Amino acid sequence: MATCAFCGEEKQLEKVHLWSSAVLRLFGPEEPTRKVEPAVQDLCWDCVAALTDAHAAAHDFAATYCRKELPLGTQLHPSFAPLCRWALATAANHERATRSDNLWWKPLVGAILGREPLPDSVALLFGAWRDLNPLNHFQDRSLEAAKAMVIGSKLGSWPELSPLLQRGWALRVGWGVFLLLDFAPGRAEDTRDALISELEGYGWVSLRADSEITRVPFNDVTSYFFQLVSDPTTPAEEYLNLGS
Repeated sequence: MATCAFCGEEKQLEKVHLWSSAVLRLFGPEEPTRKVEPAVQDLCWDCVAALTDAHAAAHDFAATYCRKELPLGTQLHPSFAPLCRWALATAANHERATRSDNLWWKPLVGAILGREPLPDSVALLFGAWRDLNPLNHFQDRSLEAAKAMVIGSKLGSWPELSPLLQRGWALRVGWGVFLLLDFAPGRAEDTRDALISELEGYGWVSLRADSEITRVPFNDVTSYFFQLVSDPTTPAEEYLNLGS
């Protein structure tokens, strides 16, 4: 018996894949991510079971939109709430696996488990990924996760933007990338909306409603460093400054 990371109760804990089994099943056994299948063992069965619908939504979305290169003009029909809960749970799994001190996800546990509504401070966007960098062949993985960083924003440099976000995660699933943003409480809505609007101009689409892929938000640099969020027309040399 030990303390569940989500509900905080003393229970028998289950082993949980950082990526849900439902998403892992979309890729063959030769997939490097499948061979390793990193996991954490810190959630009780009740909390694992509460995420069943979220994992199913992620599987259905990825099976439809992430298994091959997504052409421009593709219409997306997401189930926002369960998809967002899956993205939050996946990001929280990676945070705990690395023993991060940033517990931004703790106040969101009720929403992750579907017991509370998702707050407006959480945004989930999606971008069509492209294989544009020759180095991609050396890390031929279908599932990758990294902390997101916004580069070259009109609203300011990354150090200036950092207080706006409690955490950002980029989750690459096959030919698509989910961009999860948790905005800090008390931040002005117009600033938050301005950043999301800017990202949509790069080619990211909000998953809060049906949408259309009209642009690819990646270039030859961000195709490899998918966690760097920027205007896809940004010259390669500008990334050397990391948004400063």
